[in-house]
Parts: sequence; C-alpha cells; structure tokens
Amino acid sequence: NLPSNGAITFTLNFHKQASGTVLVRATLNGSAWSGEVKYSVCGPYVDSSSSVPGTFRNCPAGTYAVTYNSGGPHQSRLTSITPPRQNLSPGGTITFTLNFTFQGGLR
Repeated sequence: NLPSNGAITFTLNFHKQASGTVLVRATLNGSAWSGEVKYSVCGPYVDSSSSVPGTFRNCPAGTYAVTYNSGGPHQSRLTSITPPRQNLSPGGTITFTLNFTFQGGLR
C-alpha cells in the first residue's frame, strides 16, 4: 500500500532496435537494368518505390518480400522476383531482384 502523499518511482530503459538495409535491383534478360518500375517492400517495415535500384535503410529485422505493381523495361514482362522472401538480421543487408524478360520484336 502506498501511504498518503507517497511516491512511486518508475525506471524506463529504452533501447534502439538494430536495423538493416533492403536493396531492390532489376535485370533485363540477366543484365542489370535501372529505370521506372513500381514495387512495394513488405515486412516489419512497409514502403514502396517507383524506380530501381532502390535502397531502404533503417528497416527493422524480420522477414521481407517484394511485390511488383507495374512498369519495367519497355516490351518486357516480369518473370520472377528472387528470392521470394528473405530474413533481415539486425545490421544486415538483403537484396531482392526483379527479373524481366524482353517480349517484343527487335531491340
């Protein structure tokens, strides 16, 4: 029991959560490609971008995936995102690659 006019003392200890980096790249027929493409990074941290390469810093540790929304190289289609999921460790860096394949005529 707390006596009348008594006091309670609380001590709060805050610790900054270690964070990491998520990189998003793209390829066209296996070669590095940069340009406009809309995608989202999904995990403990959620964000989106409209171009690659993309860098997302200060992301909390956990499992991440990238989802494709639209865009990419002209006359191409997205064939895969590699890897589909990754675990970001505190202080670590993970890289996702949007893989496009040319579908048009002459390039």
